[in-house]
Amino acid sequence: MRLGLSAKRIETKRIETIETLKKSADSANGFEFEIINLGDSRTVELKYLISLIEQNLGKKAKIKELPPQPGDVPITFADISKAEKLLDYHPAVDIESGIKKFVQWYREQTVQNSTWARI
Repeated sequence: MRLGLSAKRIETKRIETIETLKKSADSANGFEFEIINLGDSRTVELKYLISLIEQNLGKKAKIKELPPQPGDVPITFADISKAEKLLDYHPAVDIESGIKKFVQWYREQTVQNSTWARI
């Protein structure tokens, strides 16, 4: 089985995740311990994610497809219903905006720190 560029994954936005974790720690949420999925319930195909990065960088990716790693699955989903209910969690940043912001941030970091890899 080759997953290749058709593999689909959930998108996890770091900023929204951090904000939700802070909110859960700061609030009197009425629970001591819960396991809660944070992410997005929508999946993104790997080749689409690569195309977004290419567009935002203005460069074509050099892709070397490898066989799937042990345990790899063709698609993943996040059930975020518990996060919605307990933490009022609602992902608000779409993948297109998130990649654009990430590339802008990364470029700013490379200017500030010359030891990082430049793109």
